[in-house]
This record gives sequence, C-alpha cells and structure tokens, in this order.
Amino acid sequence: MAVSVVACGGGDSGTPAATEPAVTIAADKKAKDLLPDLGPLGYTIVQQEADPGAQLTGQDAYRAIYQKGQGPQGALVEIFLFPDENAAKQQFGALSSALKKPSAEFLGGSATFVDAPSPNVGDERKSYMTTTKDAQGNRAWTDLYRIGRLLVLTQTLDAATGDQLAVREGIVKQVQVKAR
Repeated sequence: MAVSVVACGGGDSGTPAATEPAVTIAADKKAKDLLPDLGPLGYTIVQQEADPGAQLTGQDAYRAIYQKGQGPQGALVEIFLFPDENAAKQQFGALSSALKKPSAEFLGGSATFVDAPSPNVGDERKSYMTTTKDAQGNRAWTDLYRIGRLLVLTQTLDAATGDQLAVREGIVKQVQVKAR
C-alpha cells in the first residue's frame, strides 16, 4: 500500500467545541510519543520513522503509515511538535494552503483536491479530498489540525463512499488523547 502525505488545505476552520477541554502538551513529550493506536479503527502500523526532512532542521516530527486489512486502504499520520503555539500557528497557515495543490511527484500521480468537511477537533483545522476515485474505487482525504503547539497531518485512503468523517475524527482524537 502506498499512502503519501499530500500537501493540501481547505475545509472547516474554527474554534473547538465548547465542551472540548484545552490540550496542554507536557514539555517532555516527543512527537513519536503521540502516534495513535489505530487498532480499534482496524489499522495496523506498517512503517514508522522520524521525518527525514524535519530532522535536517531540528524539528520534532514523526510519521507512521497504517494499513487497513489486506487491501489498499490506509492512513498516514504525521505529528509535528513545536516549541510554542505561535510557531505551530505559522506552520499551520503555510501547510494548510500548500496541501490543496500537491505536486504530482509528491503523490506519485496527479490528483485534484477540493475542500472537505473537517472533524471538529483542535484549535484550527483544514481538510481536503480528491475529486475522483482511484482505480480501486478509493478516495483520499487530507486533514491538518492544530492543537496548541501540535500539528497533526493525516491522509486517509478509503472507500469513496461517504466522507469517512468518523474514521478521520477517530484518528486525530487518538493523537489528542495521547497528547494530554
């Protein structure tokens, strides 16, 4: 299964629900510590690593690729921890714009993304989805969340029916639980 991080932006942005408590991330937490356990959603980790590009700049970033069953469905989760909330806000702004038009090299082919509804998680969020299905009948969703000084970038490849909102929300909520 090949799941790529796609740079795209769009979707809903706003404040978290009033009932959602603020997330304070301990100073000793590392991005790797926040990788979610997606077993309850039917996914297993098939690869994980520190983000090589981020390592060059000293950024604490870690990513994992998850597979769902034996098919092509899967998810990529990348966690970025910043020293403070302002740095996370700046990076959110830059990434949320860039993710809407990913390069063909980045994806391994061309795809067009449009704004998509975002799960109501975090301080800021932006979501996109592909306009067409791939050869296996799947669609890709890209979600970017800012939760305090944390950015969570997810890409989900799954059946093209529906918006996969429950799965996408489940992924980021698992990260949020580990961040507390």
